[in-house]
Amino acid sequence: MRGSSALTGSNNPLYVVDGMIVSSIDGINSDDIANMEVLKDAAATALYGERGANGVVVITTKNGLGKREEPVLKVRTNFNETAFFLPQLSTDKDGNLSFTFTLPDALTQWKWQILSHNKLANFGLNQKTIVSQKTLMVQANAPRFMREGDSMHFSAKVSNLSDKELNGKVTLQLVDAVTSEPIDDLFTNTSPVQNFATGANQSAAVHFSIAVPANFNKPLTWRIIAKAGQFADGEENSLPILTNRILVTESLPLFVKGDSTKQFRFEKLLTQQSKTLKHESITVEYTSNPIWYVIQSLPYLTDYPYECSEQTFNRFFANALASKITNSNPRIKQIFELWKKDTSALKSNLQKK
Repeated sequence: MRGSSALTGSNNPLYVVDGMIVSSIDGINSDDIANMEVLKDAAATALYGERGANGVVVITTKNGLGKREEPVLKVRTNFNETAFFLPQLSTDKDGNLSFTFTLPDALTQWKWQILSHNKLANFGLNQKTIVSQKTLMVQANAPRFMREGDSMHFSAKVSNLSDKELNGKVTLQLVDAVTSEPIDDLFTNTSPVQNFATGANQSAAVHFSIAVPANFNKPLTWRIIAKAGQFADGEENSLPILTNRILVTESLPLFVKGDSTKQFRFEKLLTQQSKTLKHESITVEYTSNPIWYVIQSLPYLTDYPYECSEQTFNRFFANALASKITNSNPRIKQIFELWKKDTSALKSNLQKK
């Protein structure tokens, strides 16, 4: 270390040994030290506030290094809001019983309800409040959805329920939910690892700057993991990335009789002034018997689920139109008989697509 500092007085550095803040390092054997890092100025105060104003000495012992390599980590993925189980219980000679059960992975407060009964139909009902928690907890403050082009600070809270101060690292991982490929670079998650320091029974906030690509509109899976000493916790969930665009379709009927030529103009497309419009595709469908399109669209009018006046009239109109078409085109009856043998023939083009 460059510079000078007295080990006594008001300018003592802050000592952190294996993730724990200690008042002295007199009892540490130098042979047991695996790694030592010195933080000063902004790097020290950013993690430890005013306590690190005189510098921070971070020491990792060989014993502590072994502990850090083996934190028990199970990333939490089940965030169901309810849990139900039906245990088979037996009491001891004093009428006491104990049992275990599995809760969803959400770390929160639960409303606990118990209903018990015996063969005589005697029953008892009890209600309490229980809390699921861990010594070290990381809880993401994720949005319900994002849109193309969004830029945001993905925030999370790290809670320390131990009686000692903890410091460690929080990692944010972004994965394409469709392909399971990591996409941190695509979302400009250039600082996926953040340091944190929390006092006993306190919490700390961490932030990750991310940006959604302009043309990315698939589900996104995020995974956030916190580790401090022998403690670890993680959450994983998915959120939809919505498009900023709306697909608008313009249709134009083209009626051409016999051996002739006609010109048609898509006036709305020709006169539009939008600066963000992007053309997707153009589709041309043609048939020598347009009446087939009418017949294929009739099920859409007849299959309404409600009895309001509008849907009742649509059903009446569809049946009247079908009767008119059948009576004026006797050959259609023969086609209907063939269609009864083909389950897909009576589906509209929209249903087929």
